[in-house]
Amino acid sequence: MISGILNKTKALLFLLLSVLFVNRSYAQALCGSEMMQERLFEANPQMLSAFNKQNTDLANLIRNNRGISLNDGAIYEIPVVVHVIHTGQPIGTLYNPTDEQIIETIKYINEVYAGTAAGMSGGAGEMNLRFVLAKRDPNCNPTSGINRYNAGDNPTYVQSGVRNSTSSGLTDATLKSLVRWNRTNYYNIYVVNKIDAKDGTSGTFVAGYAYYPTNADNPQDGTIMLASQFKRGDKTLPHELGHAFNLAHPFSGSNVNTQCPANTNCLTQGDYVCDTDPVSYNISSAGVNDFSCRTGTNPCTQTPYTDNTEANFMGYTTCYKLFTPGQRERLLNSLSLASRASLINSPAKYPPASAPVCGALVNFNIAQSSVTESATVINSCVKYTDYTLGINLNIGVSGATVIQLGTDTSTRAIEGKDYILTTNNNFETPSKNITFTANKADTQYFKIRVFDNSIINGARKLALNFSFVSNPGNAAVGTAIPISTINILDNDKEPLSNTVNEKMVGSLLTRFSSTNHPILNITTTNGKAIVIYRAEELKAAGLSKGYINKFGLYATKVSTIPFGNITIKMATTSLPYLYNNGSYNFPSSMTTVASVSNYSVVNNLNAFNLSTPFYWNGESNIAVEFCYSNTTTGTSSDLFYAYLDEGTASGQIPFALSLSLSCNTDFGSFSYFSAPYKPTSYFGIVEDGILIETSVSNANQALAAQEEMFVFSNNGKLIAKIKNSDNFNYGCVNVQVVRSGNGVKGLNSSVAAEMVTDKSVFISTQNSNPDGNLELTLYYTKEEVDGYVAATGVNWNNTRLVKTKQAINTYSAGAVPNGDITLYDATYGTYGGTHYTIKANVTNGTGGFTVGKPALAVSVYEFTGNGNWSDAANWKNNLVPPAILAAGQTIIINPSANGKCVLNVLQTIAQGAQFTIMPNKIFEVNGDIKIN
Repeated sequence: MISGILNKTKALLFLLLSVLFVNRSYAQALCGSEMMQERLFEANPQMLSAFNKQNTDLANLIRNNRGISLNDGAIYEIPVVVHVIHTGQPIGTLYNPTDEQIIETIKYINEVYAGTAAGMSGGAGEMNLRFVLAKRDPNCNPTSGINRYNAGDNPTYVQSGVRNSTSSGLTDATLKSLVRWNRTNYYNIYVVNKIDAKDGTSGTFVAGYAYYPTNADNPQDGTIMLASQFKRGDKTLPHELGHAFNLAHPFSGSNVNTQCPANTNCLTQGDYVCDTDPVSYNISSAGVNDFSCRTGTNPCTQTPYTDNTEANFMGYTTCYKLFTPGQRERLLNSLSLASRASLINSPAKYPPASAPVCGALVNFNIAQSSVTESATVINSCVKYTDYTLGINLNIGVSGATVIQLGTDTSTRAIEGKDYILTTNNNFETPSKNITFTANKADTQYFKIRVFDNSIINGARKLALNFSFVSNPGNAAVGTAIPISTINILDNDKEPLSNTVNEKMVGSLLTRFSSTNHPILNITTTNGKAIVIYRAEELKAAGLSKGYINKFGLYATKVSTIPFGNITIKMATTSLPYLYNNGSYNFPSSMTTVASVSNYSVVNNLNAFNLSTPFYWNGESNIAVEFCYSNTTTGTSSDLFYAYLDEGTASGQIPFALSLSLSCNTDFGSFSYFSAPYKPTSYFGIVEDGILIETSVSNANQALAAQEEMFVFSNNGKLIAKIKNSDNFNYGCVNVQVVRSGNGVKGLNSSVAAEMVTDKSVFISTQNSNPDGNLELTLYYTKEEVDGYVAATGVNWNNTRLVKTKQAINTYSAGAVPNGDITLYDATYGTYGGTHYTIKANVTNGTGGFTVGKPALAVSVYEFTGNGNWSDAANWKNNLVPPAILAAGQTIIINPSANGKCVLNVLQTIAQGAQFTIMPNKIFEVNGDIKIN
């Protein structure tokens, strides 16, 4: 029997290395159990002896009907712990599934073993076995049954995960030595990132493996599962747990599809089950599997194939829907084995307060969580979200127990700035004490308010601990979760403008054959194909919303002549597939995005530039249609690369084609694979970035001491960046775009070169700081800058940052007093490659801001010579006052020693101007002074 296992694992390895792709055969997730079992037995002969003995014992129990009763209706519960061996990613990412996903997966396998899961029919139905997440850990602390372990510091695991059929990854023993709960009381399930360096998102891969129970101690006992396959509806976990409770593959004893297993005694040969006919292993001598349910005559019995083997969860088919009564009998009797009987009676199924009662322990409910800054509440500039967490006393004690929350030394988050912690629901005068009522097991809750600011400060760690204030019942600090770590994730990052992103969707592990489903076929006159790419896989490839301007296919060139005409169409759709077990669905309308004539296929990437870029919203699926019309046909079609869509199941078809339809003919019926294969594609998207604000708008954001923030309008568009280098808290900062446009306006002059940009900003602060210094960066679009340059003839890099006392829209164009204007030298940059920035250090950052090169009139004129007013040599810097002295301007009469000033012209003084005669100076008037 064991030699049979070894031979099949060699065949399995051949399959893993194979990329051959023929009609109705396809790659899928594979089981690696037999290879691991064989390796274990070779290293531990005593385990092989125990395995053989238990099979003999089970055969006798079943033969003599002395095992567990099959008719008492008892449901046996097995406590499980799910160890998520992640690599440091946040919970909810591919390698670190959420608690909800794990709980839902456990619910699904229980539905399978109850015979009630969707699609199940026939067979045994109820298997009388359930799996429950453990409620107490090995130290008697309360647990969710989900244990997360960060293996991100192990480069071998990060790169390759755990090894099965290759040398890539940690050994199974090494992985399980990282974390293992007592296998007497817990069945350990390990959720891993990769097996043999493959994560299950494309190609052919081992999805998981498990060990048969043995009477000898096996520290490697447990199930390994790829995180990508740990989900509702996936066959892998129910299959592997079948192995864990002594169920074998129905084809056990066969190495290839032409070999029938021995079956003279159905209890001791094959899969040890009598109501599963002997069947061959459905793999060809070339290493190619046919995973469809076989029909017709079974050559091993000369009777028709039955669902008991072909639709069995323990088989290698995609039409699984049942376990058999014989499998149920073998599984239930395996519960009498020492390594499984202890699980039935394990206290791990019960919370610590239930019998057997544990000691009094206090633990947080959650060991680690991540929260992202978000503004579910906005109170002017204060934006925050409140989160609720819990801490648990597992059993009641004699008196009221009071603890006080605190922070561990590893905490990097700043209280009052990043968060506020309260146990009394009062964030103004928060408490940190929690009281557990006497004689009561209880969970008490507290809140953390996480502030959403506009500061780029990265992730901050908040590690909560606690101490006892009063402890009459001698409760102890638990060892399960004595510290609760909350990672506060920053939602702010350096804003980027529209960027080009180009990604492959799928893989280059296999190809459609030359006669089987080429998306473009030079051997036919007309052809049409349609494929749906799901939003999830586009996002997983690293694509975001924006305009698709390129689309491509990967191929090995075979054709020798070009295609006549190719048309590409696209549509967004909610349809995840085109065909679902008998039901056809197509997008209602599609947009022509490219038409190409006389195109020759090339090796590798065939990229088409879209004449009409197609907008993808980042959430909908995308349907892509190809059609062609060849004036001349060839003899051999090109080989296009394909991949398996892991997000769909058998019978759900995302790709269809016809080798006869023209572009203007709708699909009626179509050809398709029974597995969800589709062409590997290339998308080029000009992704939406952060846009620059060009409209009148408003923003309120808080700016504390020594902080830098990007300012976004209420439209979510970028206005400015403000850096505060002072130890001053400005409080709420209001930033408004008060004037918009791509042209220019007069400031204090109607001369074109002295005008300023239409777009102007006004900044005010809650707390004023006349001595403050801010670094201000304003963002302008290419269109705004081009408009300014065209109107003024001034190069953008020769401008200055212009500040006015009031908002610029409150002044009349061309009539801003010089005294209200301050000019700052600036530095210049670009944003997103085509747009522009201007940056300057400004004093007292409140006021209006615009950009230009205004020529300010001199505001102070000083007479320092001797003689006539009109002689420029008598004026400082040779600057003679204008005939009309404007508001904000000043004349100072300060003749030289022993000199005098003689006014010999008409001088008008406007309201708001100043005229000063210094003490003991001579001023003689021969002209006229007029006061307006």
